[in-house]
Amino acid sequence: MSDDFLESISPLHHAKAFQAPVLLIHGEIDKVVPLEQSEDMADKLEDNDKEFEFVELDDEGHSLRKTKSKLATLKAVDKFLHKHLKKSA
Repeated sequence: MSDDFLESISPLHHAKAFQAPVLLIHGEIDKVVPLEQSEDMADKLEDNDKEFEFVELDDEGHSLRKTKSKLATLKAVDKFLHKHLKKSA
């Protein structure tokens, strides 16, 4: 796959078209996907006045191994869905 193709399908380059709120959850010490990718996405969403929430999990990698990270993720998802599904009802 070419760099041009990968860039064309990256959500980062399509943030302007997003219509739904976005929840970003990322482990601080993720070695698979750098935290900067979620930070860049958050910046792009903010630049385009899109509604989003960004949860950074302290001392967590890619696979959410820590109980506190799993709980934080579930709480964030529950809060996000409750907030946004309530709006559409």
